[in-house]
Amino acid sequence: MIGTSDRTADSAVSVEVSTSADVAAGTALSIACSVRLPAGCDLGKLSISIRDHDHAELESVSLKPVGENVYAADEIRVSAPPTEGAHVWRAILLSVSDKDGASRIVSSTDFTIVVKAHASFLNLWDLPSAIAVGERFAFRAGIKCPVGCTQAGRELGIFDADGVPVGIGRLRESVWPGTEALYFADMEATAPLIAGDHRWEVRAAATGMGMPHAGCVHTFTVKAVNAADCTVRIEAFDAETQVPIAGARVVMHPYRAVTGQDGVATIRLVKGTYKLLVSASRYVGSAENVDVGHNATFRAQLTLEPAHDPASFYV
Repeated sequence: MIGTSDRTADSAVSVEVSTSADVAAGTALSIACSVRLPAGCDLGKLSISIRDHDHAELESVSLKPVGENVYAADEIRVSAPPTEGAHVWRAILLSVSDKDGASRIVSSTDFTIVVKAHASFLNLWDLPSAIAVGERFAFRAGIKCPVGCTQAGRELGIFDADGVPVGIGRLRESVWPGTEALYFADMEATAPLIAGDHRWEVRAAATGMGMPHAGCVHTFTVKAVNAADCTVRIEAFDAETQVPIAGARVVMHPYRAVTGQDGVATIRLVKGTYKLLVSASRYVGSAENVDVGHNATFRAQLTLEPAHDPASFYV
C-alpha cells in the first residue's frame, strides 16, 4: 500500500510510504519511505518516525540523500499488528536540530497496513484404503502454520458428503515426530452403510487463538466396501535367495497392505477375482490375476532389477 503526504506542516514537502499489499498478523513488515523537498530547501537532518493508530512510535530512522532534493530511509522493519483488518498508521517527517537535538514535525502521511490471518495447511494420513460398510475407522489429521504458530487444542470436524458432522478431533499439545510445527489429532468415524466411494471433508474453522488463523478444508475419499468374508496372506520373497522382502507393497484393488519383516502381508477382503500386484524397491514388480473364494495364501517371488552401467547411457 502507498501513502502520500497530507502536508500537515509544509505543503511543499512530499512524503511517500510503501509497504506490502498485505501481511500476515504479527509477522515482519517492511516499510520504505522517501521524501522530496522543494528546490533550495534545507531542513537539516531529517528522520522518519513510524507511529501506529494509537500514535505509539514503532520505529524511527534517519533519512539519507539519494538524489537531487530526494531523501530515503534504509528499509524499516517492524511487526505487523496482531489483529486482522486495515490498520491506519502514520509516517512523520522530522527535522532534527544540530544544536540541541530537538525535532519538529515537517510533514506526515497516513498509510494503511492490511493484516490477514495466517494460512493453515491441513493434511491427512494413515487413512485405510478400504473400509467395510458401517465399520469404525481411524486416521490422523494435522495442521501446520507456515510461521510455526502453535495449533494445540484446535478443533477438527469430519463431514460427510451432505455436510453432516460425523466425527470430531482436537490437535494434541505435541507435534508429529520429526517435524517442527505439524500439530496432529487422532480422528475416528463410521464408514457409510452403502458400498462405494464417498467424498468427505475434514474442516478446521478460522480461529483467533493467539494469532488469527484462516480456516482450512481437506477433501478425501472414503472407500466403503462390503464386509470382508475371507483372509488372504501374501508372501514376498527374493526369487534367488528366498529371503523375505520387508516393506513390499501389496495391492488387490481397492485393498492395500505392506509386508512386515517376515515378508508377509495380510488382507481381509470380499470373495472375488483380483489383480494381485506386489512391488518393492530394487525389485521387478509382479502382477497376476487371482480368484479368491476362501482363505488363501499367495507367494510372490521377485527378482532384482538388472544392474546398469552408468557409462552405458553415454554410448
